[in-house]
Amino acid sequence: MRRICLAATCLIFLGVGFAEWQLRVLRADYQQGQVGGRAAVRVAAWYLPARQLLLTDPGAAIATAFHVARQQPSAQDFPAAMRQAGLGFGMLRDIFLDSKVSMEWKNEAAFEALTLLVRMPWDDTLAREASQLSMHLQTALLQEPSAMLDEAQMVKDLLSLVAARQGNVVVPGVGSDTVPADEQDAWRRELQSVRLGLARCVQAPEPSLEAAWTALDRGFGQNWLRQEWVAGWDSGLLQTIQATHVSADCQRLAARFSSMAAVAVRLPQ
Repeated sequence: MRRICLAATCLIFLGVGFAEWQLRVLRADYQQGQVGGRAAVRVAAWYLPARQLLLTDPGAAIATAFHVARQQPSAQDFPAAMRQAGLGFGMLRDIFLDSKVSMEWKNEAAFEALTLLVRMPWDDTLAREASQLSMHLQTALLQEPSAMLDEAQMVKDLLSLVAARQGNVVVPGVGSDTVPADEQDAWRRELQSVRLGLARCVQAPEPSLEAAWTALDRGFGQNWLRQEWVAGWDSGLLQTIQATHVSADCQRLAARFSSMAAVAVRLPQ
């Protein structure tokens, strides 16, 4: 009996150690904007609730939600893809609403949740969720002037996408008419133009897409586009457009962007 108990204890410790290792790998992938393997994500998603009972770790939960939301069953299976995104969004929303979580983690959870939500179809409830998260991030920007410039710019870009989805006029950000600081800054601005055009496609029947087409014609660095495509979950936005009755120009824009991203994803890193 003692041997059986000892063997069971060893198996438990081995299982916990393996799950912790998988969770550590997924957190590193999250920091790099990469999606982990399906098996690792399943292990982390199964292990995390029990772990959270003993150790409050919002960072692990946010990283796991990032991966859960981006597990694409199939490019053609839109309902399944949105269910996966909904699971990840629910995990992030729980972190955001948890009163015991620090404001820093709330802000990160809000950013990741809104990144998902702005690329999904909305009902009245999700539209209110988008407004709530958007208002929170706007307030966070005002209250944290010392935030890193690149992080602040990412939040501003995201809020612009929400405004486009809501049908509001998107005001160009500060410095948008200046010369890009470097090549990646130029790519970021061009990609934002594409995303804004696609976001308007979901909201308006015949949006102006001139800036988006110009950005696609200029192109992006392949390695950079691959990371931005994954981290931004742009496949969700394209799937939402393809499932919506949008204009022919919107469909062509989505198809062109999808083909560019497909090439980037297939290339070796």
